[in-house]
Amino acid sequence: MQWQLLIPTYNRHFQYNRNFLQSCDKYCIDNLNITFVITEKERQIFNSVINGYKAQVITLHELIKDTLSIDIDEDHLLHKIGKFNFQSLKKIYGALKYDYSIVLDSENLCINKFNSNQLIDNIIEDKNIFYSNKMLDSNMVNVTVNASNLLNCTFDKYFFQTSYWLYEKNIVQDLLNQHNLYEYFLKTSPNFEAVIYSAFINKNNHKYKYNFINTEDIFGKEICDELSSHGFTPEHFCII
Repeated sequence: MQWQLLIPTYNRHFQYNRNFLQSCDKYCIDNLNITFVITEKERQIFNSVINGYKAQVITLHELIKDTLSIDIDEDHLLHKIGKFNFQSLKKIYGALKYDYSIVLDSENLCINKFNSNQLIDNIIEDKNIFYSNKMLDSNMVNVTVNASNLLNCTFDKYFFQTSYWLYEKNIVQDLLNQHNLYEYFLKTSPNFEAVIYSAFINKNNHKYKYNFINTEDIFGKEICDELSSHGFTPEHFCII
């Protein structure tokens, strides 16, 4: 079993990425397999930012070329589909590189000593997807509606509840075999691939056997209501 930490990033987040690598050096007691997904024009400056740290770097251009045999212009694509779709493409096609991917936002930090293999094994074994029944803003509603339209199903869950997401390569392949996300993202926006991926599992959970957990069952309704009243979700306070 091969796994990676997959972090899509861009120039305004490069310092976050360096901070994350510094925290990994301080707290991780074994070897992390980290992959950053950037654009081709950012490669030189990003390599200088992470100089001295162990990490793989790949571009969206390379991912799309390898999987779809399409030679994209990254700047043109970003302008056409917007940042949410663009970042989503980095994650969903980046997740095809390994058996399992833990996708992280750039803002994450390590704050305690940990064994990465044990941590990743636990996440993979748990197979948990967290959700809420609350839609805090129109963006949440829009990405949920777009996911429903793509998958031809309805669901009352919003899945964007953590700052990390487990992707299984075989499930990503199933999703992409049934739905051309690249083409869908060209004509439909906004999309969060995590919502699409989680909804796809929810629709086919007789096959994948995941646990769907309402965040109210963890934090309690009172706390979740208080977070919602201030425009927050548990994602903003997520600790693995």
